[in-house]
Amino acid sequence: MSANPIGIIFFAGLFVLVGLGFVAMGRYLIRSANRLARVGVRVPGEVVGMRVNETSEVGRGSYYPVLRFATADGRDVETASDIGTDPAPAREGDRVTVVYDPAEPRTARIDSTLGRGTGIGWACVIGGAALAAFATYLGIAGLL
Repeated sequence: MSANPIGIIFFAGLFVLVGLGFVAMGRYLIRSANRLARVGVRVPGEVVGMRVNETSEVGRGSYYPVLRFATADGRDVETASDIGTDPAPAREGDRVTVVYDPAEPRTARIDSTLGRGTGIGWACVIGGAALAAFATYLGIAGLL
C-alpha cells in the first residue's frame, strides 16, 4: 500500500508552519531584546519576587522576575519582567543590572542573555528552522 500524498503534504506543511511560527517568535524576542539593549537605560536593581506561570507538570513553569529599581530621574519602579524562563534568570534577593525603556519604565528586564530574552529567541529561531527543514525533508522523501 502506498502512502497518501495528500496526508504527507498536509502533515509536512503543518510542521513547516509550526517551525516557521517558532522562527517568527524567536525573531520577535531577539528584536525586542536588541531594541531594549539599544535604547534602554541600565541601572542597579534587585529581584524582589518571582511570578510563576506553572505548566501542567507540578513544580515546573516559567519564572518572571519581579524587579525593583530607581530610574535615572529617581522614580521608584517595581515591575515584573515580560520574559519568563526556566530556570529563573536570578533568585529573589539577587542584586542585578536592570535595563528599562526610558519611555515606559515598567518595560524592564534583567540585563543578561537569559534575562533579556536573547538566548530564548535564538533557541526558537534555530529550533524552528530545524523543525521546518526536517518537515520539508520528510515531506519530499515521503513523496518520492
